[in-house]
Amino acid sequence: MQKIFISDIVFSEQYFPELSKNTGFFVPYIDYIDMIEENLIKGGEILVGWSAGAHLISKNINTFCNKWKKIILINPYSRLTDNISEQSIDTLIKGLGKDFTKTISYYLSKTGANTKILPDESIKKQLIETLLYFKESEVKSESSASNIDIVYGSANQIIKRSTILNFLKIFKNARFMEVDQPHFISESLLLSLIH
Repeated sequence: MQKIFISDIVFSEQYFPELSKNTGFFVPYIDYIDMIEENLIKGGEILVGWSAGAHLISKNINTFCNKWKKIILINPYSRLTDNISEQSIDTLIKGLGKDFTKTISYYLSKTGANTKILPDESIKKQLIETLLYFKESEVKSESSASNIDIVYGSANQIIKRSTILNFLKIFKNARFMEVDQPHFISESLLLSLIH
């Protein structure tokens, strides 16, 4: 059966080389939302979404949750603007246009990603479009599915603890696990979750 991982917006396969070998790996700004949604509907064994990926899964989860044995949502949010103000998102978008490398480096440091890998500037346009999408996007449907695990990194500087507590109210039967991680979840922990 299939395993799928949907990453956060900046983090492609190069950040998770082992994970990308063991899963269908998608990134919201590289892979079209429609293509991601097509794979969600097919179903499989384990579906994992991290941050923006978790948000995409959560938006229409009731249409496909019964097709997956397990769904894991890591550092999810109902609305990005509950965690990052619209003004901060606009500043980030402006920064990407002005100094891509400096802005991306700042974002990576906020996530807790200890890496020298920087995405290529060729993704700038898609990244800006994706930030605009997530600025408006919201999870509105509740789910009572019991095959959902919610994982929160307690050292998170991006997603607030209050966001997770509110998210748990939407996903009433989800199991909750807190891990000592920043927003960036280590590949070793991700691999342990899918095995």
